[in-house]
Amino acid sequence: MSYTPKYTSEVKIEAELQISLTSTSNPSNAQLLVWIEETETEIDDAGLGQKTATNITIDVPEELEQETPPVGTIAWFEELSLSYSRWKRSGRIVYPNLSPIIALSKMYRRTSGLGSTETWEELTEGLANDFIILQGQTKAGLRGYAFYFFDNLPTPGLQRVKATYTYGLGLSTAILSEYATLKTCLRVLFALSSTSSPTGVRQFVGGMQTYVPTQYQAKITDLKERIIKWETEWLRKEIAVGVL
Repeated sequence: MSYTPKYTSEVKIEAELQISLTSTSNPSNAQLLVWIEETETEIDDAGLGQKTATNITIDVPEELEQETPPVGTIAWFEELSLSYSRWKRSGRIVYPNLSPIIALSKMYRRTSGLGSTETWEELTEGLANDFIILQGQTKAGLRGYAFYFFDNLPTPGLQRVKATYTYGLGLSTAILSEYATLKTCLRVLFALSSTSSPTGVRQFVGGMQTYVPTQYQAKITDLKERIIKWETEWLRKEIAVGVL
């Protein structure tokens, strides 16, 4: 079954490199499609776009209820200066391995113990309900990084919570298109630079007597610099990205 590209295309890559790939060229357009699929799979697995986690189970850590230090103590002043509040509401924070969180569909807590028939209770998101999603700012906008339970708390332990949600940075197709095109173009140029055929980016010296592929290196350098610029602009290390 032929792969259908999501972010880039043969047309975009040929336009960037000013070459034409066919079934008989080296590399061929069939090989190009393989590279496009590999590049786009890497992008999806890195969580730059959007993926769905379906009914995944999440461990719930032990978390002691937090208390306000005695009024008037140094610890109390430190707490007041940091939180601007004289109290903390008890609750439980659960950090999923797959994040950032884009949107949640279902959330359950397990009410049965290990070794027993699984029993799950559905929880409701919202300030007046069971939990909320804690959010942080990313280059793609606000994304969730943890679930904060404040009612019907899940019991600490292994696989105590089950959820279905979408995750990833959720960058738009337009933004990811540039990245996929640049990275795939780099694969094509590496292949072209290994052949003696004067295809695409090339230079002749000595009155068209000698073919020298020196322009490949210039284009490769340009692509690498543009890839680094893209990653610097759109990727941030503060928000972890999980991989299914």
